[in-house]
Amino acid sequence: MDKIARIDMGAAGGPKVTVGDLGEYAGLGGRAMTSLMVAAEVHPLAHPLGAENKLVISPGMLSGTTGSMTGRLSVGCKSPLTGTIKESNAGGQAAQVLARLGYAAVVLEGKPEGDDLYKIVINKDGIQVIVDNSLKLMDNYPLVAKLRQEYGDKVAYMTIGSAGERKLLAASIACTVSFIESNASVRKPLRPTTEGLNSRISSTNFATGTSMPMSLTSKPLMSSMKVTMFLPMSCRSPCTVPIRTRASLRCAGPSECRMSGFA
Repeated sequence: MDKIARIDMGAAGGPKVTVGDLGEYAGLGGRAMTSLMVAAEVHPLAHPLGAENKLVISPGMLSGTTGSMTGRLSVGCKSPLTGTIKESNAGGQAAQVLARLGYAAVVLEGKPEGDDLYKIVINKDGIQVIVDNSLKLMDNYPLVAKLRQEYGDKVAYMTIGSAGERKLLAASIACTVSFIESNASVRKPLRPTTEGLNSRISSTNFATGTSMPMSLTSKPLMSSMKVTMFLPMSCRSPCTVPIRTRASLRCAGPSECRMSGFA
């Protein structure tokens, strides 16, 4: 992992993507990356739901390897509940694919105008930010099912669901988990794991070292698989995602990853 992608949702003329090297964040990953970046780049008095907040998504240092239990994804920002830095993490495929694509972090910043819903597509060819209002107010399961119709099932997704779009306190980010059935060689989704940055419930869960329902650990993606990640979020603000708005993230292979929308 040798690069950081920054997506400015409030840029003039529409969302702008820049990809650069790690710079002062070299050697960091996961919680260290998200917390230190928020501490360094977000003003202490910034409003958690304002344009000055940032949502930092970062795979752990060993993500993308064959090491057991290394595929954790950390998401951090300034919390609207505590007014301080908050980090949550979850399993699933998102961290593995982002790491294999070389991203040590994906940073969402700025606040777009209007009411559109965006999806972010990340793959080996780069990053696209696409308006897709057909995903508005969809719950996690139907949302992932709809994205699979368009992008296939060999993909990992992160979604915020309707709770995230509505900025509810119990909103979370859900990461899909899949496995390959030995008798059919087809990856099928399990219950998504979740990570809550703003929810009181999720804060308690993570504080006690537990994570939202993930009863099965997925096998590492085969190196021949393509990776695509999606992170749906609402156009209102990517910063909303860290707190009460959640994004949907989808990945499909080691060399390709796509993300979609934030609410």
